[in-house]
Amino acid sequence: MKTRLVVVSFTILMAGGLAHQAAAGPVAVLNPSFEDNKAALVPSDGNFTVGVVPEWEDNFPAPASAGLFNPPGTEPTPPNGDVVLFLNPGGFVVQDLENGAGSFIPFNVGDTIHVEVDAHDRNGTMPQLRADIRTLPNTSIVGGSQLMVVNDAVGYSTLFYEFTVATAASQGFLVFDGVAPGQINLDNVRVTVVPEPASIAIWSLLGLVGVSGYWIRRKTRK
Repeated sequence: MKTRLVVVSFTILMAGGLAHQAAAGPVAVLNPSFEDNKAALVPSDGNFTVGVVPEWEDNFPAPASAGLFNPPGTEPTPPNGDVVLFLNPGGFVVQDLENGAGSFIPFNVGDTIHVEVDAHDRNGTMPQLRADIRTLPNTSIVGGSQLMVVNDAVGYSTLFYEFTVATAASQGFLVFDGVAPGQINLDNVRVTVVPEPASIAIWSLLGLVGVSGYWIRRKTRK
C-alpha cells in the first residue's frame, strides 16, 4: 500500500508538470537560416526568388515582396550561411510552430514565447519588422503584433521579441512581415517557449498534497 500510494502521488505530480512543460524549450524552427535548397533556388551571389521561401509558407503563401536572397560579396555577410530572407514593405512569411516530432505545439494562457532573429537594413532607411504569433483563421494569440525598427545598415543585429499568450490555442504560427520603408534581410530565426509558471506550481502542489495525504493516513493507522 505504501509503495502504491507514493507512486500514484508522484505520477500525478509528474504527469501534470510534464504535460504543461511539453512545449518548454527551443522550438524546432524549420529552415531557420533559409539555406534549404539554396543550390537550386539561389546558387550564386545576387540571386533571389520571388514569393518562394521553403518551410515558410504554412497556411498563407509568401507574396512577391518576400523571398530568398543570396547577397553579393559587397554586402554584409549573413550570420549563418549564405542565404537570407528578404522582406520588402508588405512582404510576409508564416511558419507553424512545431516540436521536433512534427506535431503542433499547444499554447496555454500565460506562456511566454521568445523570438529572436538577426536583421539587416539593406537600404539604410530604418524599416520596421512586425512579428506575431497567430492561430487560424489568422488571429493573434498574444494580444497583437510587435514592431521593431531595423537600424543596422552595416551588418546584422539581433531583434528580440517577447510575447505572452493571451488566448489558449492548440496550434500557433509565427509571422514576420516588413513595414516600410526599405528592404529587410533576415537570418537565423530562434524560438523558445517558457510555460506559464502558476500552472506548474498547481500541478506540483496536487502531487505534494497526495504525498501528504498518504503520510497522514499512515500516521493515523499507527
